[in-house]
Formats: sequence, C-alpha cells, structure tokens
Amino acid sequence: MARLQLSAAAAAACLALASSEQVPEAQKVKNVVQDPRFSSVATVAGSGMEAIGIAALDDGQGAGAAFTALRGLGGGPSDCDDGVVYVVDQKISKIREVSWGGLTGTLGGIDDLAGAANGCGGNSTFRTPHAVASAGPYLFIADTSNNCVRRMNKNDQCVITLAGPCVSAEAKEAGDSEKAQFVKPRGIAAHQADDGTISVYMTDEGNDRVVRIDGESGEVTTISENPDNPEAISSDGSFINANIWKLPRGLAITPDGLTLIVADDGLNQLFTIDLTPSANYSRAWLAGQNWPENGSVSATYIDGPPAVARFNRPRGVCADGTHAFVADFMNNAFRSVDLKTGEVKTVFGGSSGTDCPTCPSLEGFPPDYNPDNKAADGPVANATADNPTACVVFSTTVCGDNATLPGSPVSLFVGDDFSYRVRVVT
Repeated sequence: MARLQLSAAAAAACLALASSEQVPEAQKVKNVVQDPRFSSVATVAGSGMEAIGIAALDDGQGAGAAFTALRGLGGGPSDCDDGVVYVVDQKISKIREVSWGGLTGTLGGIDDLAGAANGCGGNSTFRTPHAVASAGPYLFIADTSNNCVRRMNKNDQCVITLAGPCVSAEAKEAGDSEKAQFVKPRGIAAHQADDGTISVYMTDEGNDRVVRIDGESGEVTTISENPDNPEAISSDGSFINANIWKLPRGLAITPDGLTLIVADDGLNQLFTIDLTPSANYSRAWLAGQNWPENGSVSATYIDGPPAVARFNRPRGVCADGTHAFVADFMNNAFRSVDLKTGEVKTVFGGSSGTDCPTCPSLEGFPPDYNPDNKAADGPVANATADNPTACVVFSTTVCGDNATLPGSPVSLFVGDDFSYRVRVVT
C-alpha cells in the first residue's frame, strides 16, 4: 500500500520536537494545568485488594468485587442505556463488566485457566488480553498473548476468533483473516455505522502498525505502518522520520467514527488518523514532545500547548467528540487533550495538588502521598493513580443530550495496575 505521509507543516512540527531546545531549560519543570471540568474521583467497584481469580469470590457489588491488573476498559453509545463498563482483567485473563452502580460480573474467562478456547456462557478462555471495545451487539478483545482479536456477543457471551489465528506469530500478513498474523495486539477501538457496518481498529504493537478489521467477516487491512526504511529512530530516541511508529499502544475512536487517536508509548506522543473516505487514512501529530530518553530531560510531565506538553509512556486512551483522555503510565496521571487544539491538561494524579515544580516527575506522586494507598480517591487535586493503564468516557457527546450519567456532562471511568479498583472521575 502507499506509504502515509504527514502534511509538511505537521512533519516540520514533529521534527522540531526532537530538539532539546524546544523548551527552554528554565521551563523544564513539572507544569500542571488542571482540567476544570472534573472535581472528584470515587471508587465504583473493587475492594483495593487483588483478586484471586475465582469468579464466585471476585464478583460482587461495590467493594465486594476484586480485580487484578485493569489493562483495558471499554464502552460506547450502545452501552449508555444499560450503564455498563467492560473490563479486561489482564492478569487472570478475564473479561468482566461493571455497572455504573458498581455491580461486577464475569463474562468470559475460566478460573485459573489461560487459553484460546471459543465458546458461550463463560466457556471461553483468553491469554493476558489488554483491551476491549464495544460496538453494536459485540465486544472486541485484543487477546495479546494469543496474538489475535476475539469477538464476544454481549447477549449470550459467545466468543469467536475474529482475526488471528490465535497463535504466537512473528510475521504479519494483512488480508484473509485466517492468514493474518499479529504480534502483541494492544489497543482496540470499534464503531458501528448508521448502516450497521462495524469497523474494528487495532494497534499491532509488535508489527508497528494500525489495522482495520471488518467486524463481521474479520477481513484485515493495514491502514498505517512504518516505512520500509527502519532507520527512523536515533540512538537517543529522537524523532527523525515523521512517519514512524515506535510502540503504538492505546487506541480510541471518536463517536462519529471519523477519527482514531493513537498513543505511541515509545514516542511519548499522540497522533490522529483521519478515517473520512477521502483522507486515505492520513496521520497527524496531535500532542506531546518526543523527548530524548538519555537523562538530559529534567521533567517528563508538562501540561500546556501540544508542542510543549510531555507524556511519559502513554498507554490507554479514550475519546468523546471533543477530547481524548490518556492514561499517562509513568507520570501516574490521567490527562486530557483537546482534539481541536492539542492543549494538554491534567484530570488527576501526577502531583496535581501540590505546588512542587521540582518534584521528581518520574514518580508523579505528591510528596505526602500514602504509600499504602497510592491510588487515593477524593478531590482531583489530591487523588492519585498508580500505574494508570485504561479509561473509557461517557458524555453527552457519546450518549446524547438527555442521557443520565454518573457525572454531567462527562463521566470518565479509569483503571490502573495496582489500585485493583474501577473508579469514576466526575
């Protein structure tokens, strides 16, 4: 396929970010700008204790539920009436659901068993999945260690392999779903068009590409991949080639189905892919510096304009019609990004409640945080995250103006590795 190219202006902007002179040294301190739309963080489900992998003991209401590593959260317009969030519980290889009221149940995965079995009513197995997306009657799961994409019917929990096959693979081949091979599928997003067509998008991390998968047939098409020339990254990690992926992970789609947002964990940047028919899947930089990881940078956490902002290992990403939200893993924060301007702000975490410009950015915690409760609830100025990994957003742009949400007009559900809880930011 033809190689995708950024616009000249976008390419120039991206290339400029490689320079350590992009931000004056005096400004290389943590700079937090709070997103004013959010005020508090609260636990929806989870005891804060790690699950043991037995559904009968791990499911339940509120604090009666338990989780392990919350690597993926999913939900979309079709889930607004039911008021549910879908959860990838990665460590125990299960797909679960949490109602907005806090009731947790298991949809797929068998106690203490990882595998690739298809089946219905809880007879399916997965192997360390990382992401889940919802569209129409289906859930789509990035089954990472099985190197495949699975599809679950929400009504009867029947699971099939949509594209794969579910085997370890080192090569890629876009086309027939029986031949397509992925290497560490990480992020997944899905959208149902007005005609009922479902498009699934996935970040194939090990192959440095983004693919589209037909939600019914499983046909695979590569929509963005690296150039044939692999010499795209310098020895210190600087951005040389404006059309490369380094570690594409988080993936989200806007409610209108016209824009993908990709979080590249290796470049520490966010990009968009235009899905309008005439755009030929064009890619554009959205926000974040590609700062060198050679010890020369004194702050990894900066809010502000897109060319000034910094992320540190952005993982999960979710989006409504106006903003993307990012699980900024190493900065221990959830951030928001304006989809029109690229402006980056802090939702919570990352020492947002302290006036501490010299705090170590790699830690991201307030100086007075409780090490026994690194993922603390409360006002956003004091709430913390512990290795944040996932989010899903419900808002009036997702659910409609008359929707009843936990918080109006935006409810952001979040998960991280070590809180063992699903939380909501309102």
